[in-house]
Amino acid sequence: MRDLVKLLGQALAAYQSRDAGRMLAIASIAVYLAFGAAKRLDAESFTVLHHFPFSEGSESFGLVASHEALYGTLEYGGTGDAGAIFAVGTNGVFTKLYNFTTPDASTGTNRDGADPQAELIADGNVLYGTTAAGGLANGGTVYALTVDGKNFKVLHHFTELNPISLTNDDGSSPSAPLVLCNGILYGTTVSGGSSGYGAVFAIGTNGAGFSVLHNFTGGTKGVDGANPRSGLAVSGSTLYGTTVYGGVGFGTVFAVTTDSHFTNLYSFSGGEDGQSPYTGLVFKGDKLYGTMSVGGDAGNGLVFAIGTSGSNFRIVHSFSAGALDGKGNFTNSEGIHPIKGLTLAGSRLFGSALSGGSFDEGTVFVLNTDGSGFETLRSFTATHSSAFTNSDGAAPYGRMALIGNTLYGTTDHGGVEGNGTVFSITLHALGRPTLSIRSIGDANVVLAWPDSFSGFRLQSTVSLSPAEWNDVTPDPTVIDGQNTVTNTAAQNNKLYRLRQ
Repeated sequence: MRDLVKLLGQALAAYQSRDAGRMLAIASIAVYLAFGAAKRLDAESFTVLHHFPFSEGSESFGLVASHEALYGTLEYGGTGDAGAIFAVGTNGVFTKLYNFTTPDASTGTNRDGADPQAELIADGNVLYGTTAAGGLANGGTVYALTVDGKNFKVLHHFTELNPISLTNDDGSSPSAPLVLCNGILYGTTVSGGSSGYGAVFAIGTNGAGFSVLHNFTGGTKGVDGANPRSGLAVSGSTLYGTTVYGGVGFGTVFAVTTDSHFTNLYSFSGGEDGQSPYTGLVFKGDKLYGTMSVGGDAGNGLVFAIGTSGSNFRIVHSFSAGALDGKGNFTNSEGIHPIKGLTLAGSRLFGSALSGGSFDEGTVFVLNTDGSGFETLRSFTATHSSAFTNSDGAAPYGRMALIGNTLYGTTDHGGVEGNGTVFSITLHALGRPTLSIRSIGDANVVLAWPDSFSGFRLQSTVSLSPAEWNDVTPDPTVIDGQNTVTNTAAQNNKLYRLRQ
């Protein structure tokens, strides 16, 4: 703390002398000391925020955080028995936002979609998502609605498949979350497209300008992959994703630019490196990180890293071997089958395993991007075999959301009615993001911090005696996994901090 006070004093002196370059460097160091990452996590503050009853629906696919609330989808149930969209506050207050309408019994069609199988994304007060079925041709939809559950709009109905070739012009059955970049939504479909093996698509947030960026070829020609079930990660004008099949037969990692230039970065062998990735990817620098539900030393799944150029594939962590307990459960200390995506916070990766753990009901885990520091944060408790009920949930499924130092996630089943739960895990020693700051010529300064840290505001002051901190505008833009703000020369002579 003494070093921090000394550095802040130096920053103030630099400001008073208008030595902007020196001030910026000192301010950056000061913020680093104030918000440095902790060594180890203490994550025993586990809370169940909501137990899903049968009347609400079941099978949630993960959460997105926005406006201090969490938003998600349920694949089944709702008043139309076609799925639903919900919100739950960090205090556990649950609200049903939208119920998808009942599909026609013979055609499976409806006006809004059915079976949402992916987490939502948020942009301000608007949520965007996909349904895997329903719509005007039973090929699924892309939709939007506001966070209050109003203004629901279908942005795109995927068209009917040819009954023989199972092909169409736009893809079918989107089962992954969207990603938003420069006002355009990008996503994937599991099937359809010109070869019937799925597609990558783009569409404006108002529903205009739908286009297909790539049709997967599948089959014996499918070196590019087949049947993508994961969302996309975006950096600049390049999108990165995975396919369940194709390549040499066991799935791929691919890149496609927004102007449709496609590259197969890696083909999984089906051996130690795993097979059939269902997960999306996250960025850290020039590396992509993901999970495989099988593969690794014991065949129980792994976390992998690969360069954005397709080089330097490596297994970051292999999940440990399991053993049968006296009740027929396959248990271990770490979890088995990490089938969904990771959440990045600084240099830590948070994820969940569908099964394994102390009672074969799954785990929540964390590890560093270099593979060190693996910890099991939660091992879900045993369920009653007949009703799949317990006190905390079972089979965590879907990517988790991070607000400040608290993780939020969902389980597939378990809870008091067996339909799953929404849970939180408070990470008492998670630490804080590091704020970086650099100048661009004499005109601008650029400030950035990892976008995996939610709930932080960038503030500035012209003096520390007294300090009057004000929020910096405009709001940050996410560039290469970083919340990024550019300030003009008129604002150069300031001290900056992140405030939660």
